[in-house]
Amino acid sequence: MFCARGAEVRVEAGRGMRVGENIVPQGAEARAGELVLAAGTGMGAAEIALAAACGRGELAVVCAAEGWRLWLRGDELVEVDAVPEAWQIRNSNSYELKALVETAGGVGERLAVARDIREEVRERIVQGRGFDLMVLSGGVSMGEYDLVEEVLAEFGAEFFFTGVKMQPGKPVVFGRLPEWNGAKACYFFGLPGNPVSTQVTFHCFVEPLLRAMCGAGVAGPRFVQATLAEEVAGKAGLTRLLPARLTYDRVRPTVRVVGWQGSGDLGANARANCYAVMPDGQEMRAGDVITVLLR
Repeated sequence: MFCARGAEVRVEAGRGMRVGENIVPQGAEARAGELVLAAGTGMGAAEIALAAACGRGELAVVCAAEGWRLWLRGDELVEVDAVPEAWQIRNSNSYELKALVETAGGVGERLAVARDIREEVRERIVQGRGFDLMVLSGGVSMGEYDLVEEVLAEFGAEFFFTGVKMQPGKPVVFGRLPEWNGAKACYFFGLPGNPVSTQVTFHCFVEPLLRAMCGAGVAGPRFVQATLAEEVAGKAGLTRLLPARLTYDRVRPTVRVVGWQGSGDLGANARANCYAVMPDGQEMRAGDVITVLLR
């Protein structure tokens, strides 16, 4: 029989005990002076618990919450409580983008929709100046009324890229506006207007920058490997990111592409929980291991 601070602890017959058994020694998790939370670490439940265990009830944090303005462009957009005409659609993208920004750790401010009029596009860009980042949706393709790049160029924009070889999301643009009229320099993304394209390009390009602006360091999109459940035909010239569902078992995750009608299919996008990455021109067979973009 052993005594533990006044309580009796009885050992079963035939059961031995060694000195220090089942005791975690002081300093086993971390030693005095050791770094446990590096600058730029995202503060989730595990990190908050660790800080509390170390006696830190308050921490200095940084977030790009005040560095975002979101605006949409297009005569065809109406608000969610309106009944669209045959040629119109409801403004879902601004709500989608705001939710994406907040999920990634920021707080976005929605601006009014700009019609396909140069003066309105210019006005929205002026409103977005002074923020660290503007996210624009629509108006970045090659149509007659796609005015965003032209107006950005009027403000002296430096374009880092104007399109990528991916589907959906090919016409995405990224750049930087210089200081202007007392406003600081400002980075911007011009995302495609179709809602699935908007979400795919956000996860690929905008979200990593947002996390870096919050101090999380350089980190790319979140990818995993999974087994493809069925054959998917290839398409030359573009890497495709298709809405898909990822399921898990004890061996390896499995991914199955969701049937969809293109980059405006919000129903298919809602049924998906990831995007299956289909390499340029390659036909993928059931059982192949592919890359999956998480969201």
